[in-house]
This record gives sequence, C-alpha cells and structure tokens, in this order.
Amino acid sequence: MLTLITPLVIATVPPTQEVLIVDDDGGTDVDHTSIQAAINAAQHGTVIAIRDGVYGGASIDGMSLVVTTEATGSVVVHGGLTIRNLGPTQSVTVRGVGIVDSTGAVSPLLLEQNQGVVWLENCLVLVDHENHEQGVHVDNSADVVMRMCTVVPLHGQNPQTAGIRASNSRLHLYEVNSTGSDNAFAIGSPGIELIDSFLYAAECLFQGGDGGITCPSQCFPQPGGAGIRMTGSDGSTANLTNTNLLGGDGGQLGGVFAPDGAPSQILSGTLEQEVNAHRSTTIPNPVRTNETAQGTVKGRAGDFVYAI
Repeated sequence: MLTLITPLVIATVPPTQEVLIVDDDGGTDVDHTSIQAAINAAQHGTVIAIRDGVYGGASIDGMSLVVTTEATGSVVVHGGLTIRNLGPTQSVTVRGVGIVDSTGAVSPLLLEQNQGVVWLENCLVLVDHENHEQGVHVDNSADVVMRMCTVVPLHGQNPQTAGIRASNSRLHLYEVNSTGSDNAFAIGSPGIELIDSFLYAAECLFQGGDGGITCPSQCFPQPGGAGIRMTGSDGSTANLTNTNLLGGDGGQLGGVFAPDGAPSQILSGTLEQEVNAHRSTTIPNPVRTNETAQGTVKGRAGDFVYAI
C-alpha cells in the first residue's frame, strides 16, 4: 500500500511545446517525411505526430520525446526502433506504432543504457526475418513500461530469440502478450527472458515458442520454450499479477515427442505469482484544483504507480 500526497492540478500541454508532423506522402502542412528526420530536428520534449504510412528505422539518443500516431490509421516502422542513453530526468513515450525488423538488425525494438523512463503503449513488435535476435531487447535500462503491447518474433532458428529479453534492467508490463520463436532446428524460445533483472507484470501472457528437430548425427525432437526464463549471476526477480505463463509445444519426429516447455524456467532468482488480485486507488474527499489530495494506492510490491 502506498499513500500519495500531491497538489491536484490540471494537466495540459505547455503552449510552447513543439509538434512536428510526419507524413511519408508529404504535404503543405507536413514538417518531415521520415521519422528520423523529425527526431534530428526535434528539441527536448517535442511531440512527433506520425500519419499513416510505412517508414524507415529510427533512433532516439539522449533526448526526451513523444512519438505518437494519429487516432486512426496504421504506422509501421521497418528496420527497427532504438532508444538509448536517456538521462535520469529524460523520458521517451511511443504510442500506436508497429515496429518490424526486416533488415537483420539486432532487434526490432532496442532499449539500452537508459536511466530515464521509456513508455511504450499500444505497440506491435514483429520480427519477419530468420536468425534474428529478440523481439524486444532491453539492456541496462532503469524503468521500461509497456502497456497493451504485443511481441511476436517469427521464423527463428536460434534458441536465444526470446520475445522479450532484459538484462540488468527493470520492466513494468501491463496487458502485454509476448511469444518466443518457433525454432525449426532447436529448442523453443522463452516468451520472456530475464538476466539479472526485475519484472512486474499484470494481466500479461508470456508463451514459449515450439521446439523443432536437431540432427547432429541422429535426429531428435527438441522441447518447447518456457513461458518465462530467469537467470543471471545475481538472479532475477519477477512479481506477476493475473499473468499466464505457457510453455511451447515440444517437437515431434515420427512417433517420438519432445516434452512441452515449462511455464517457468528459473535458473537463478525468485518468481512470485498472484491470481485474482486487484489494484485500487482511493481519495476519501472531493478535491478542487490546486488543493492538496491524499490518496491511497493498493497493489503489489513493484507495481508502477503514476499520477496524471
């Protein structure tokens, strides 16, 4: 339980906040035709509003930005999105974007060396080439929040290609579905892999990929991947609320079946699960603008609390 005491104010966009319009078709009211060009021209805190279209990859390095799409339409980023080197007071928000890696890069969504908050909402992350790495790769990032996102890697052959892989990082995931690769020639991949990391997840689904067949000298079917895999020299911690863990299907060869993946594979660390758990916020009295509000938030340890 956490008690918040804060002045209640009306949240508005600062009148001087810059907004850049991106449209791959161009137009008289368009500032840029590529996302990267808008990032290069942006100031700290700029809102980059993207219209329907298919765009090349982009990288955000050490600056606060909001990257968002229009209310309708589809925005696809081919070639991946990288967010890195955020300072403690910096933050990046990405909303409504489909991120597809079709170039063979490390990961469609790469988050690394971030001390500030990275917030991802209503995003689809899809890998559509073979021998890829993770769908989402998080490395040395202090606070990564994902809400209502889906991560689906495809066509992998490498057993390390988890849907989400985090090392030395903290993740808060809400209504996130992450699936590991189906591996034709190896063990199925985990839905999410933690290496010396912390995870809080609520209302999520982590599912391992299906196993395949290996033939070093004789051919053998391989097990499915775990829903969650936890490892690292210091161990990882995962607190899960109303979250499902499913192992992938084991491979088969003739009448020989490999075992299905386990819901969890804990090599080091601790995993806590709670079902039928609910969070709540209570403010006992009506509050006017600029008055002080006292509210009580109930949830599990590690839940990410934010006030707007």
